[in-house]
Amino acid sequence: MADVGTTTTTTEANESIYRFLLNGEMTIILASFVCFALVFLFSAIASFGLRTYRRFAAQQKVFWNLAVARAAFGVFSTGAAIWYLPGVDWPIRPVDTTPQSTFIIQSCIGFFMFECMTLFTSNIVFRTFDVLLAAHHSMALADVCLCLMTGHAHTYMIMSLLFEISTPFTCVSWIFLKTGHADSRLWKLNQYAMIHAFHMRQALCYVFSLMLWRFWDDFAHVIHPSLTLLYISGLCLQMFVMNPYWLHKKTTQLSSPVDWNFNPAAATAVNGHIQSLNGDVNNTKTCSENGTGDIIERTTTRKNKLA
Repeated sequence: MADVGTTTTTTEANESIYRFLLNGEMTIILASFVCFALVFLFSAIASFGLRTYRRFAAQQKVFWNLAVARAAFGVFSTGAAIWYLPGVDWPIRPVDTTPQSTFIIQSCIGFFMFECMTLFTSNIVFRTFDVLLAAHHSMALADVCLCLMTGHAHTYMIMSLLFEISTPFTCVSWIFLKTGHADSRLWKLNQYAMIHAFHMRQALCYVFSLMLWRFWDDFAHVIHPSLTLLYISGLCLQMFVMNPYWLHKKTTQLSSPVDWNFNPAAATAVNGHIQSLNGDVNNTKTCSENGTGDIIERTTTRKNKLA
């Protein structure tokens, strides 16, 4: 009987995929895509008045504007999850589609489509590739698409949006760092908040693992198999790879404010025990542009020169 039920559920899910594609349920998705693209464009226009932004290389300008769009999505997704989850009936039902959850999922698809398009285009143009970020957002896009098309696990997916609680802090941290405010109290407060947000992300992983074990029958026999596989893969990636790695980087960055994205040599030096930029150092920063327009930060120390 379990096999028959599973087959029936899978067939219904496949039919819902065809209905989704044929009924034109793309309006909110496209509207979300356009909204985040406009945030990206507005950031590019508004930031042009900053001298720091104008001196960036093209790749850094793209990263800056994408950071603003990511921060906007982080605020939206975290707020949407906090708004939606208190009204959920427990225990969670595997097939729990509501108009509110559908709207949230559609909005997320629009953002992740924009994010993946921008990220991969940037990687191709500038010949760079962030494996973790690409894997994270590609899996997220696949997850939300399957949720919408099958009508399964909406609540689980909206709960996972709480992972985005760290995104606004991460983006603000990078922007402050690039504008020379890494020694400000506000940057440090943001950094502390970001580190604690990553601790919360790791705690969420443990909660989701317990829920996976508690409701395993739903994941095994009701929820679409491909969605279950993506959910488990994403959870393992978050728990064992991304969260520990990013938490380590952000904690190190608190005492040694280095741009990990565009200054890999400095990041390697920090890992190799070079002195902190905020320690017993007299920083004399001079900005110049190399052949690609990247900003180079040189520091001179009063003592303890490296051998």
